[in-house]
This record gives sequence, C-alpha cells and structure tokens, in this order.
Amino acid sequence: MPPMTPAPAIETARGVEKRDSRQPPQPVALMKARLTSLLLILTLTGVGCQKQKVSPASAPTSHQNSVVAYLGNAERQSETDDQRREIQKALEDMLRMTPSELKAQRYADYEGKPGAWSVTELLKHYFVPDPMMALDDEQFYKDVGAAEARAAIQRQLDAVKQALQEDMPPKN
Repeated sequence: MPPMTPAPAIETARGVEKRDSRQPPQPVALMKARLTSLLLILTLTGVGCQKQKVSPASAPTSHQNSVVAYLGNAERQSETDDQRREIQKALEDMLRMTPSELKAQRYADYEGKPGAWSVTELLKHYFVPDPMMALDDEQFYKDVGAAEARAAIQRQLDAVKQALQEDMPPKN
C-alpha cells in the first residue's frame, strides 16, 4: 500500500483549508454547470442588477429631430486637441455637406487612425446624449439638414472651437 500523502491545501474565502483526499476534485464541467445555473437564476429573478428603464422622453418621438435629440444636451468627451479638431471637422461637414456626401465621408478614430469612422460613429464615440438614447444612422441622415438640427450642430461646433482656443498657447 502506497504511503498516504497529506491533502493539498486550498485557499478559500474562509482561509486555507485542507481538501479531503478521499473526495475527488469536482470536474470542471460540473462547476461550469453550477455557475451557469446560478447565473440563469440571478438573471431570471433580476437579483444583482437592475435594468435601466428608458423613459419615453429618452427616445426621440416621431416628430422630434434625431440630431437635436442626440446633440441638443450632449456632453462632448474628448481628450486631445487632435480629437477636438476631428470633431470640429465632422460638425462643419454636417453643416455643409449633403446627406449622401456625409455618408461617404470618413473620420479618424480616437487614436488618429484616418478613415476609421463614419460621422455617426464619431458622434457615438465623442458625445454622450442627455437623456441617453441610441442614434439611428438612417434617421440621422434624414434629419441632419433640418434647421433645428443645424442649430444644435452649430452650438456643439461653437463649444469645440472654444475648447480649442482655450488650449492654444498664448501668442507673444
């Protein structure tokens, strides 16, 4: 009979415990099944998370312009002047290009990789709408030329230009 070796120690939330060497370790598949069951139960009961309810005000209504709804109270989030200049370019293009020209236009991503994003992707990456909402690309291109959309775009453009001016070193 082979000599008995001590059971390996296992670190748990209660400290270091010795595993009973007579019981085989649980197979990984059984542990995965138990974890999956637990996650399913938590998901079905809603324990551990709360769904964010979307109020009717957070989605643009059929008569509300999607560009205004998205950009109207949006917070711009950019870190560098290069990002702000790319945002400025996109906003200026939104004011001067037709929807079909705008669809074809591409912009640098946050790392500066040219041609990575469409105008709607750029907006989704740099602007956080208030209230939170999704930006429907097709509706955006239908709404972008409207007067109220142009006014919301111009307000964001003025703000990004101001941010760029504030970051410029003083001229001597």
